[in-house]
Order: sequence, then structure tokens, then C-alpha cells
Amino acid sequence: MKHLLIFLWLLGACEAGSLFKKMVWSRDEPECCQGEFVLSCRQFQLDPDALGDDDLYLEPLNTTLQFKGMVGDSDHAYHYGSDHIDFTITLQKQTADAYGHAMLDDGRSLVIEFCGEGIHVLKELNFESLGNHEEVDSVVGDENTTSHGLLKLADTRDISTIVTYTIKVYYTPQFAASTTDVIAFVDQVIQETNLGYINTRVPLRVRALCIEQATVNDINDPRTMLLTFARMKGSISALRGTADAAALLVRSFRACGTGARNSISNGATVSVIHRACALGYYSFGHVLGLNMGLNHNREVSQNANYPDGHGYHFAPGYRTIMAYTDRANRHRTRVNYYSNPTVPFPPTGTPTGVFDVANNARVLTVNRFAMANVGDERDSTCTFSTSCAVQSTWRWMRFDYRGRVSEWGCRRQCSRTAQCVAWNRSYATGYCYLINMRTGKRDSGKFSGPDFTKSVCLQKAGDCTTRGKVLYQSERSAGRQPSKEACHAVCQARGYCHRWNWNGSWCVTWSLKQRSGRYSSGFKYCNP
Repeated sequence: MKHLLIFLWLLGACEAGSLFKKMVWSRDEPECCQGEFVLSCRQFQLDPDALGDDDLYLEPLNTTLQFKGMVGDSDHAYHYGSDHIDFTITLQKQTADAYGHAMLDDGRSLVIEFCGEGIHVLKELNFESLGNHEEVDSVVGDENTTSHGLLKLADTRDISTIVTYTIKVYYTPQFAASTTDVIAFVDQVIQETNLGYINTRVPLRVRALCIEQATVNDINDPRTMLLTFARMKGSISALRGTADAAALLVRSFRACGTGARNSISNGATVSVIHRACALGYYSFGHVLGLNMGLNHNREVSQNANYPDGHGYHFAPGYRTIMAYTDRANRHRTRVNYYSNPTVPFPPTGTPTGVFDVANNARVLTVNRFAMANVGDERDSTCTFSTSCAVQSTWRWMRFDYRGRVSEWGCRRQCSRTAQCVAWNRSYATGYCYLINMRTGKRDSGKFSGPDFTKSVCLQKAGDCTTRGKVLYQSERSAGRQPSKEACHAVCQARGYCHRWNWNGSWCVTWSLKQRSGRYSSGFKYCNP
């Protein structure tokens, strides 16, 4: 059977619209393949050009998915599906890294993660051993609660206006150590959460106001983790940072997620989500639903605030986002829908809810204005902060010959090569040279940058194509710098700086400059 799957993978690579360009064989398992809930993990190179409005072939599953559309108004989040598979993927177009999730109708969940250096992995995850979500009632809210959760009569009558609420996303150091591109990861779970609202016809959307590394570490007990996170900055208001909610991503703890239940009125809209469940189990939307008054299916819990605010089981074997599986595991497949009796599940035509019993869509709809009114989004210090340093490395540059190709071909080769930052092509010979970054032996005392896997770290150095100019490298010392962040800042301030190294005290930067010559040249991260 294993050989048959490999054959199907290789066969599919020859077909148009194939997402997986090339399998990567390696004796060493990458860090992003590790984890106690990973059933299988395969490395591959992804073809970003396969994403678009055409059908998409997934080699490991030997199946073709139909393009369903972009997620909402996003220009980089794609939705594909069939009667048996629902697939969402977000592509960071500048860096060509992607995160994605495929949920199969037999309950299996597969995720795509970016591992750096042009490599992605496809992982199958096991959630049955993770435990359920937990709701917590003991989180202390803001001291002044009068501005939160004021449900107006007009809000309940308006059931069509799309309302967007904001969230400040934190992540633990343990999460950061296991995630190559934190911002791209968050982007994927936000987009998939929005797709859940769209699927259910709920006029609600969420966006990340900012992302910040937390000062707390993973704690195994979910309730202790949530309370520790809630107290991290002294008050819930400070934690939310003027956003409407605050969520913490952890690498590991003893649940899929946990959140304060029905907490709009006191502003304690906080939650914690396990990394694997956020990416592969719709758990980001689940815990935010707890904040907004949703509850699980009636077989396991009763919603004292909203009698119809429950998840739902429906045939054959499905359950909505808020529902738990039953003891006999007859409803093990979670789908990206909130319960709604007016919305059928497309593959089966079965209603996803029952009036007056399971209608979480109604609860989301009537509470959406109040949720969006918790914060005012005025904090100008709230940014998408992330480390732009690569630890334990020392970078150097090499001109790599790529043969005689067209100008367009040379530029395209650079865009598809993870280590490339720029290119030169000779008019006289047609030879193409990629300017590639190379990494030396690992050294725990050294750092290099910027991290090319994180779009926020990239500096648009110059034009995409310049004719009559050739690029060359210029080294410049920045002297002693107090930190790797300071070294990165110096590089950003210097024109055309494309890399830096810091050895714990001394900072050196390198810039790419142009001089006249019978060449065309250009930068990978450029100003189009």
C-alpha cells in the first residue's frame, strides 16, 4: 500500500494544477514534523502557481478538488473542496510559504506547514488523544464593565450588516520555537475562522489587530494556563490592548483549547488554543465562540444564557464546530460550520441545526455588534512583531550559475529559489547568476538576518528589473550593537541591505549595489 501511495504521488506530479511540486527525501526529520500528535509527516516543495481559480490536484490523497472561491475578500486565502474533502490554504505571495488544512469526511485531518528553505510538510494529526475544549467561568473581567456587551434592540433586528471584530494574538516561546512563520500561521487560522462564518451565513468576520510573543510559558493544565494568561499584563484591558479579544497560541497543553464563556459583558474575552488544534481542528473559531456565548451540543452541556446556543450532530457522522463527538464516535468528523437550521451541509443536504435547540448562528449574529464594541482598536503600539533573526547561523553569499536563460526566466528562477535575494543576467552570453544566501555551520553564539521566511522582515531593496546595471556586494561594519534586533535595525536603515550577521557584540551588514554594465538585474523582494 505504501508503494502504491508513492506511485500515485509521483503520477499526480505530472498533472496540471498539482500543488505538490516535488517530494523531498531526507534522513533527518525536520522540527516541524515533530509532535506527540503527528501520525505521519511528508516533506515536499510546493508549487504556488497551482493555486488559483482552477481545480487543484492533491497527490497524497489522489484526488482533485474544485475551486470554491477566495475566502471572503482575501486575495491570498483559497478554498477548495469536494464531496469528501474541505481544503483551505493561505499563501504568502512574497515569500511563497503556505499554511493549509484539509478535513476529510472520515474524520482525518491533514495540515500543510512551512518549514523554511523552500520546504513544506504535509502532516496527518490525531486529535482523539488531545482531549476536549474546556470553558472557564472564573476569569476576572475588567473593573469597568459598563462599556462592554450592551446589546441594543437595533442590533438584534439587523441580521445582514457584516461586522468585524479584532483579536490580539499572543504566542508562547514554545510555540515560536516550533513555528517557522508565526504571522503566516495566524493568517491561516484567521482565514479559516472567517470561512466558518461565511459557510454558516453569519455576517461576522475577525481580523488580527496585532501579534506579540507572550511572557508566559506553556502550562499543561488548561484552566491554569488560561488564568495565567489572563493575568499576564495585570488586567484584561491591558491584555487585549484595545482589541476586542485576546488569544494565546501554545505548543502543547492538555486540551484543544479553553476560553472564558459568555464573557462579552465583562470584557474577559480571552482564550488559549493548542497549536495543532488551531491549524487542524477549527479550534480557533471554537474558543472565540465560547467568548460570544456559544456552547457545545446538548448531549454534553446546557446553555443557560441562550437555549438554542448549542452545537449539533447530524447524519451521517458529522458535527458542527462547537459539538463534541459522542462516546460511540459516530459523529467524529468536525466541519467548519456553526449550527444553523437554515443552512444545509452541501455534501449531504442535511440541515446543520434545529430551531430553538441548536442555532449557534443566531447567537453569533445577535452578539456580533457587542463583541466588536469591546475594544476601540486605538493602540498604535499594537503591531505584528516577530523576531527577524535566525539563531545559531552565520550567512555568506554566493553567485550561482544557472545556465543560459531569458531575462524573465532568470528572474523567475530567483523567485522560486528560497535562498535567492537577487539576480544578474549577461547581455553578451545570456548567462543567469542567482545571488544566493548560504548558511555556515551552526554556532549557538551567532545570529544572522533577516529571516527570509517572514514577510514582515523583508526590505524591498530596489526595482524588480533594471537594465544596463549589474549587482555587486558591499560589506560594511556597524560596530558593536547591543542586540540582534539592533543589528537588524541598522540593516533596515541602510539602503539595499540584504543581510547581516551578529556574533553577540559585533554587527556586520552587506548591501547589494548597482553599477553600469552589460547586464540586466533585479531584486527578489522588490518594488514592482
